[in-house]
This record gives sequence, C-alpha cells and structure tokens, in this order.
Amino acid sequence: MTHVALADACPGVSRDKVLLVLRAMKTEGSVASTGKGRSAKWIKLVTGMG
Repeated sequence: MTHVALADACPGVSRDKVLLVLRAMKTEGSVASTGKGRSAKWIKLVTGMG
C-alpha cells in the first residue's frame, strides 16, 4: 500500500502524519518500504509466531 492510498483511506489524518507513523513503524520493525517517494510501497512484516 502507498502512503497516499493509506491517507486517502483515513479521512481527517494528514499525509504527513501517515508518513510519520509509517516511519516510526519502520524503525520498530513492523513495516518495510520498497522504493522511495510517492511510489514507495509499505508492507507489514511478520514478527514471531505466537
């Protein structure tokens, strides 16, 4: 999912806030980005099994 698509799915949340949260989640290892800029895709990472 792109950050633009995610922001569009969350009305009332700015695109800057969406990026801020995605970057924080990337730092903690919850998501990863593929690519850069507006075309970057964000994917959820699987962490542990129970």
